[in-house]
Amino acid sequence: MSVTIILLVAIMSVSAMFLPSQAATTSLKLTPVRGIIGTHVVVTGKGYPANSMVSLTHFVTKTCPTNSTGGITSCSFSVPSDPPGAYLITASAGGVGANSKFTIGSRAHIIPVPNSGHAGSTVTVNGAHFAWNTKITSVTFNGVQVTTSPS
Repeated sequence: MSVTIILLVAIMSVSAMFLPSQAATTSLKLTPVRGIIGTHVVVTGKGYPANSMVSLTHFVTKTCPTNSTGGITSCSFSVPSDPPGAYLITASAGGVGANSKFTIGSRAHIIPVPNSGHAGSTVTVNGAHFAWNTKITSVTFNGVQVTTSPS
């Protein structure tokens, strides 16, 4: 008895024009992601329309150019004089957009004089970069409120 095996081979050809296109991922990157007033922030991103202008909004209003592939590559800004806190920066162009968080930190600081002493010592607390015309309402030392003069 003889057995005949027939081998069928199907050849498929797939053309790229028939494949669904992948949507470009739009991104926005801020470097650094936190800083104080005046900090220089570099903006990069991808997935925007090629050779266009991307609008940045929130505490900064700026337009950034894109290159031939839709990337933001040469854009920066300085952190403005907005209150400390977290901000969501939005970049948009041609119906696409992305967000990135930026945190403005406080420049406020205190300097105790002297910076060491024994219990009961008088300490003068000097400070800078607090909000204009505000009153310091309490001072604590290791979590314990201390008496101040003037009060």
